[in-house]
Amino acid sequence: MRRHAGVFGSLLAVAAIVTGLALGVLGIIDRASATGVRAELADRTGEEGALRATLRLTGDPVSSDTRMRAAIADTFRDGDREVPVTVRHELRSGRAVPFTRVDPGDAAASDAPAATLALAGIPDLADAAELTAGRWPASAAEAALQADAATALGLDAGDRIELAGRVLEISGLWRVSDALDPRWVADPLLVSGDDGTGRGNLGPLVVDESVGAAVGADRLDSWTIVPRVAELEPHDLAAIAIAWGAFPDTADALDLGALVDQDGLLAITARDLDRRVRALDATGPASLLLVAMIALVTFVELGRLLSEVRLRELGLLWARGATPGEVAAATAAEAAIAAGAGAALGAGLAATLVAAGDPGGLARLGASWGAIPAGVVAAAVLAVAAHGLLATRRAARPDDPARTGRGQRIAGGGLVVLVALAAGLATWQLRLYGSPVTRDAEGGSSVDAIAVSAPALLVAALALGGLLLFPRIARAAERRASRDPRAMRALVARSLARRLALAATPIALVALAGSQLLVAAGYAGSWERSHAQTHALRAGAELRVDAGPVGLDGTALATLAATPGVDRVAPSPRDLVELADEDVRVVGIGADALRELGLDGGTLDLAALADGIRVAPAGTALPVGAARVAAVLSTPEGLAPVRVTLWLQTADGLLLRADATPGPDGYTVPVPSRPDTEWRLVALDVELPFSMDAFDGIPVELDSLRVDGAALAVGAGWRGTSLFDGSALEATGTNGAVVLPGGGARFMQAGPDRAVPIAVSRTVARLMGSTVGTEFALPLTGGDLRVSVAAIVDGVPGSDRSAAILVDAGTLELAALRSLPEPPDPEVVWVGSAQPAGTAEALRDALGGGVRVVLASDDPVARMLAASRVVFWATAAGSAALALVALGAVAGAQLGSRRDETAVLRALGFSARQQGAQRRRELGAVVGYGALVGLVAGAVVVAVPISTFVRAAIPDVYDSVATEVRVDLLGLAIGAGAFGLAVAILIAGYGAIVERQALGARVPEDSR
Repeated sequence: MRRHAGVFGSLLAVAAIVTGLALGVLGIIDRASATGVRAELADRTGEEGALRATLRLTGDPVSSDTRMRAAIADTFRDGDREVPVTVRHELRSGRAVPFTRVDPGDAAASDAPAATLALAGIPDLADAAELTAGRWPASAAEAALQADAATALGLDAGDRIELAGRVLEISGLWRVSDALDPRWVADPLLVSGDDGTGRGNLGPLVVDESVGAAVGADRLDSWTIVPRVAELEPHDLAAIAIAWGAFPDTADALDLGALVDQDGLLAITARDLDRRVRALDATGPASLLLVAMIALVTFVELGRLLSEVRLRELGLLWARGATPGEVAAATAAEAAIAAGAGAALGAGLAATLVAAGDPGGLARLGASWGAIPAGVVAAAVLAVAAHGLLATRRAARPDDPARTGRGQRIAGGGLVVLVALAAGLATWQLRLYGSPVTRDAEGGSSVDAIAVSAPALLVAALALGGLLLFPRIARAAERRASRDPRAMRALVARSLARRLALAATPIALVALAGSQLLVAAGYAGSWERSHAQTHALRAGAELRVDAGPVGLDGTALATLAATPGVDRVAPSPRDLVELADEDVRVVGIGADALRELGLDGGTLDLAALADGIRVAPAGTALPVGAARVAAVLSTPEGLAPVRVTLWLQTADGLLLRADATPGPDGYTVPVPSRPDTEWRLVALDVELPFSMDAFDGIPVELDSLRVDGAALAVGAGWRGTSLFDGSALEATGTNGAVVLPGGGARFMQAGPDRAVPIAVSRTVARLMGSTVGTEFALPLTGGDLRVSVAAIVDGVPGSDRSAAILVDAGTLELAALRSLPEPPDPEVVWVGSAQPAGTAEALRDALGGGVRVVLASDDPVARMLAASRVVFWATAAGSAALALVALGAVAGAQLGSRRDETAVLRALGFSARQQGAQRRRELGAVVGYGALVGLVAGAVVVAVPISTFVRAAIPDVYDSVATEVRVDLLGLAIGAGAFGLAVAILIAGYGAIVERQALGARVPEDSR
């Protein structure tokens, strides 16, 4: 081995590169997956982050709880590993329980009308909720009531109530500390005190377990499952989805009682994330397959080089009686030592890097630490031993034409057809599935082995096709050069045409490495473009606040607006409607907010879109900078309103409700202070006293407004609707209505006299058969809104789905004001800020844990999937390094096999410089042809299958947004330039060695 240290050193280097690269790529993918999954699940809130099963038990609750926890531990499992989850057991009443208030100091029930309360038993409530009044219960005679339910029922801490003859004291009122905590599964009863069914089910009243049984409540037991995110591994996701899908069978097998309900969306979240992880996993084999091809060719070439430099030594061994098998075994042992050392070195380096990034990654890669080095060593040993065997046999036959490299076939047509058919099948399957990731039999996701091999098989087929064409091209070049009087050109062409086997390896190596470089640039450019488009559409704005179903009330909006760094507040009200039997998301945003805060992903003309949905402002504009506004009302003497509420709105759709205070100027409210913001009065609520003297109705007239003491015309057309049922009231005067005594009215100007302009996604346009100008009734929650399609776009900014409609935010809010007593609080708000990152932190501190503050540029799933670009670039760099080593081996082999030719040409009068130039031209021509083949192969892969890999690696891609193929030209230029420079240096060095070889060459006796 010492005499051929250079060859064995190259073998060691290749084994180290391949092993380190393969393990490093797997480490990159693993770390990105683990980090991304944990960050994304930590960001998921409410029902997206938990599961809950509810049963009506037939046995003992304690033993049932023990058996249920054991069953969850047995089913939420990935092989031998238990999925890290926290299980909480709670109880609640299946129906609301009637109660009556008990007069203070009296143990008997009062004659007040009965109401109902939902009961619950939450053992650790004090750790997850905050008291708003009173204290936590100290005995079974006390209970704690959700604060919003208490307000709705007129109850307070210290009050006593009777349930089925049992008297309880409400010792405290509470609210959950974080309404978005997954443990609550976004249950409206727990979060807001009302179950949201509209049946008046309020609560819960948290009682001792014995109370529920005593009052005869219909008991339901629920088990909530929340993952311990910090301990979760990517492969746990599929286990969660599969276990939850099989939970009905698990519950039946336990026979604890009837399974009443399964809720929570964690299984869907897990399945979606698992699909993203598998998409990232797919980039590993897709890119490493080409590396494996190059590595195999490199091992073969190193084996051939070793055989060439040891040819005479092998002949001597054969002459002394050594069999080819014995020589091959000895060579294999030497190769195993060198390759084993290289594989160990590469694995050690990879392990160091993996451990530095995430110590847990060492364990997650598991068997890969042994399998990959073993595979690399085996490939190296087989390649080198095979060449040793063949070389020993050639040593016994000096006239063997293979010794001169004069084989006439470098690729068989049958092999090309076979690989081309495999490439076609893999590409067809990839495009059929639309992703390299498919659903497996258990309901999880897995990488399709056939589909994921499409890029590598396409490159291999095209490279083999290039090899098949090369002999014809070389012979044509030889015929043309034979007519050239310059001997050097003819000699180069003749050498290439008659030493085709020597050309095969450089062509294949450069084609594979070059195509890998172009594929990496195509993937990186396409991913960057597609991610920018989708991310901009999904996020809507760089900074937004998401409160979920609870919404942001006036207090929260005021806190948000007053937070340092907040320059603009633009609510984005949402609705979910059904059109053509499909759920469609309705998104509201102000036109100017869309233009100035919207993210530009390159798919939308935000300015044109903003102009398309713009509507004329409603209501009466107040002067910018106004401090107070007062409504001047006329009512009959002695029937002044008991309550007046003004609704103020900005052009961005920020809607605030303010209760007015009666004063000399009228019913006055302060105007929120926002620089350069124009507020408009859009609605006025009036509640009147009851009077038998005005049984036929009380006329109410909005006379005018006074702003900071100055009169302001209110305009005409303000009409009233009932606050209770939304019915139109009898009009009176210019801006008046007749209101029933004890009733209330909402005064607003008439709605738009023409259809409201909207933008629809292409998905909705196809669904509805709509074109620009199409009008239809949009069935909003509060009633229909007549709309007209003003634009059809790839996607709606801020929508969570492809099927979406964009409407002016103010229009949505006014439609709700016209049809609902209390318009819903906005779930999402776009925030304008000069320093979004710093403002995001300030908002988190100001708003607390009940809302999500989302920074678009901080996307954990995008960061996870962005690692796929690193994988492709890393494998491209590794492929180039391997190709350079192999090219060096090719050059070394030719130096040995053509030593006699060098001496003969020297004797014929060819100078050393001429021979060096000849060899440089030969290798340069072959490398150039290989680069051309690689360019074609890479371009085909980028044009055909790579967009499918890109689309699979984009989180929440829109159906209507096509994946554009782009090439990272800067990265390609840098990579191609570096590789080309290295190849040029290698070719120049090869020529210089040939020159030195020629200077000292002597014609051997058998060649004279």
